[in-house]
Amino acid sequence: FLIDMNGWNDHSFVPRIRFGFIAHNTGGGLPEKLVRPLFELGHSLVLDDLHMPSDLMREVVIGEGMGDLQAYEILNGGQGAFIVVRETDVRETLGFARQAGLDPRVVGTIVAAPKSGPYAEVLSRYTERKFRIVASESMRN
Repeated sequence: FLIDMNGWNDHSFVPRIRFGFIAHNTGGGLPEKLVRPLFELGHSLVLDDLHMPSDLMREVVIGEGMGDLQAYEILNGGQGAFIVVRETDVRETLGFARQAGLDPRVVGTIVAAPKSGPYAEVLSRYTERKFRIVASESMRN
């Protein structure tokens, strides 16, 4: 899917859609792979429709007594990758992803950061509760 979308299968190497950002959601999870880079660009985000984590992930989170933030720091929570596109390209991107056999969705929205600094508001699919990540928490090394 990403090879085709970036135009790497075509000798012209012209992307079908220009991605603003791509993140494979592995070690470091949501805060490091999506939130931190967007904070560094001065953006905030609202993630209100994440994919549901697997039953096994939910069992681990409950069994280990993890909070929502910790769960999304350690596990991918069912989010394999994040792709940021312009709003005008969303429908086409979702269509191409479906044609490739993927189960894409719009998981949230990038919003303007307030003067107090960027934030991410996340609806946890582990607990169905909202939690917030602020720049100082996300920027830890």
